[in-house]
Amino acid sequence: MGLTTFAGVATAQDAPGYYVGIGLGYNAPMDSDIHGGGYEGGAEFDDNLPSAGLFSVGYDAAGPLRGELELGHRMNDVDSISGATATGEFKATTLMLNGLYDIEGLIPSVTPYFGAGIGLAHVTVDGVSPINGATVDDSDLVPAGQLILGAGAAITQNLDLTGQYNFLVAANGEYSAAGQTYKAQYETHTFTVGLRFNFAEPKPAPEPAPEPAAAPEPAPAPEPAPAPEPEPEPEIVRNFIVFFDWDSSVVTPEAMDVLRQAVGYAETGNVARIVLTGHADTSGASSYNMALSQRRSDAVRTEVVGLGFDGDIETQARGETEPLVATGDGVREPQNRRVEIVLD
Repeated sequence: MGLTTFAGVATAQDAPGYYVGIGLGYNAPMDSDIHGGGYEGGAEFDDNLPSAGLFSVGYDAAGPLRGELELGHRMNDVDSISGATATGEFKATTLMLNGLYDIEGLIPSVTPYFGAGIGLAHVTVDGVSPINGATVDDSDLVPAGQLILGAGAAITQNLDLTGQYNFLVAANGEYSAAGQTYKAQYETHTFTVGLRFNFAEPKPAPEPAPEPAAAPEPAPAPEPAPAPEPEPEPEIVRNFIVFFDWDSSVVTPEAMDVLRQAVGYAETGNVARIVLTGHADTSGASSYNMALSQRRSDAVRTEVVGLGFDGDIETQARGETEPLVATGDGVREPQNRRVEIVLD
């Protein structure tokens, strides 16, 4: 069935938004039973390439769920009918409403997905002969359903390469020739490769909280009696760094140990504000790395809040512009995949 985008989106989008996709590939119909007016026969099909095209427009909610409207076209020549050489072809144009579920986090930059769809199939039996000594040239509009399996791999922040399998089943259609009506089934396996373009913009960094207005100067109080010198407060560590795996914003167990220390020092020193600055190495596009470093800052912020820090947290993203270790372009340097934590 129709031109479906290989999503899965692809990889899954970081922010909600629309996408479009296109795919071309191979269509392999199952043998079609043809019967009517006492006639029983079966059609077998040639394997043509390309024999399927899918186009879809969808919406990604930035979670595991996506919905899309898919337009498709499939065609195959008839090779034989009941063992006898045949001519003509079967064509199917479909309009399907699909629901898809993205399986995130299994493989970096690759998002498998699965789903199902329902809709309509316009099946055309185009000059197919011989059927009971006649040539059938007719079409019918019938309900259809499909199952979908696929995967999307990120090429850039907004473009995914996709591969998809559809198993489409259309209800039996009725086709007339020489005063006789015949029923024929249409079931097919479709394999396509394509591209999906995501229109969603990356989430902007949150605005820092405004500085509180200065309180008015209190009236001078009488000088108190001298008090004993207070013991100096213990010095606290104010700078920490946590590191990330390549192309990942998942906080590792080692990084969690560092975050617990940082939150502990923040509580000891009555720290009211923490600044988180995300970085990336030079592998991948600079725009993608800027978004990746922001996701790393956001992931650390989530864990710091979960550890009980209730002060102000500012997140920043530097992408590949401020490496800890200077490298050339396209280098996977572990020391550069980091978030710097400053207790302000």
